Amino acid sequence: MYQDQEVTDSEIDLSKPSMRALSYILRHEQTWPDNFKFNYYFCEKCAMGLAHLIWPTHIFEPTTKFVGPALGLSLDEARSTFLFGGSTRNSREPESVARELDSIRHRHEAVDTPAIE
Repeated sequence: MYQDQEVTDSEIDLSKPSMRALSYILRHEQTWPDNFKFNYYFCEKCAMGLAHLIWPTHIFEPTTKFVGPALGLSLDEARSTFLFGGSTRNSREPESVARELDSIRHRHEAVDTPAIE
């Protein structure tokens, strides 16, 4: 289930790349550039292509080399998510990529959060 369902774009900074921002954008086609049609099998039309179109000054090419670091992903995380389908290998829709980004983001947040004693 989408963890940030109640979050609106006014609560997420969509002006700069982040896992949370791209996850939100993938779920809201109205935020996509005109004439963009999602197609997982072409880098220019998948989530990496979308990120490149939205943040071209941060993401110079729609490749894991540029998208991963811009979103705070390791190269392995970027490859797994954008090239190999992550944990949702059989579903290559925007929602499955968004879920994978949410899962990674939550893992990162758990590591960054000190344990409660």
